[in-house]
Amino acid sequence: MKTIYKTLSKEGKNATLDKNNDYKIVAEQYGAKYDLDDSISAFNKAKEGKEFEVKAKAIVPSITKEDLEKNLFKDVLGEYTTTVNGSSVRKNNVRLAGEKCNVILLPGEEFSYNKTVGKRTKENGFGEAGAYLNGETVQEVGGGVCQTSSTLYNAVVLSNLEVTERTNHTYISSYVPIGRDATVSWGGPDFKFKNNRDYPIKIEVSYANNKLTCKIIGTNVDGSYVKFTSERTGDVAYNTKYENDATIPEGQQVTKQAGSNGGRAVSYRLVYDKDGKLLSKKKEAKSYYKGHEAIIAVGTMKVEQVPETTPETTPNTEPTQPETTIEPSETTAQ
Repeated sequence: MKTIYKTLSKEGKNATLDKNNDYKIVAEQYGAKYDLDDSISAFNKAKEGKEFEVKAKAIVPSITKEDLEKNLFKDVLGEYTTTVNGSSVRKNNVRLAGEKCNVILLPGEEFSYNKTVGKRTKENGFGEAGAYLNGETVQEVGGGVCQTSSTLYNAVVLSNLEVTERTNHTYISSYVPIGRDATVSWGGPDFKFKNNRDYPIKIEVSYANNKLTCKIIGTNVDGSYVKFTSERTGDVAYNTKYENDATIPEGQQVTKQAGSNGGRAVSYRLVYDKDGKLLSKKKEAKSYYKGHEAIIAVGTMKVEQVPETTPETTPNTEPTQPETTIEPSETTAQ
């Protein structure tokens, strides 16, 4: 009876793509479910040679091969573009990371940015460019790839896909609005999302004229769309760091780096139907960014004090005039 159960009890499956066969379409599968204990009980009660009934539930797939052929990759679900600045090496890192993200995700599959892009090494084509490390700007192999993950993050939310892992940067990014970035690091933070739609999706990333564009192509069955917004909810004060500097006279200070405040932000995902009616608004993420610290150089160089001197008195060399005595004159009374 258990053998028959395994043969007849099948899960229904939608038509899909075969990842191992060049993504060719696989036809749908109809299924049925019934209770094994009830079927065994009915079998035991039945007389030999007589038929018996077992209640079963037919499982009908919602997407047939015909549906998939007709609707596969026909809609742009979400699209986002950022401007890429910096050195030519950084731009190449952004472009290369984007090219590696051109993949297909079947329903239920999860995308991992780190797994898809791979380790950022020179052997894999990446070069040294500016990146943040422990609050400082350093030259790092793969610098700039966070712009690719952040651009893709925006396209994913606009496609109304399920984000399963996202971390904001330490500092506010300049290439996306505050609260809408996604930092990544090999062995550290990853960016992940899931295809929670019924149809397969395809990620298309392109780079041209210093612009990186991420598109999510799929099937929009109901015409709904998403608006992705964010707002700054407060400031985070910066710290001031003082450093002794023996090249600056004692008692003086020089600003080596001006400080700037960080901030707090919250983002929202607003879903609208095809007629523009708001269906839902949910908080997408909260973000916290540190401020860039100010660095003040404090002078420690000793400066010798020159003693003050009293000016000498110059003698008067002008000739002395003799004194004149005026004798009293006699007067005659009138």
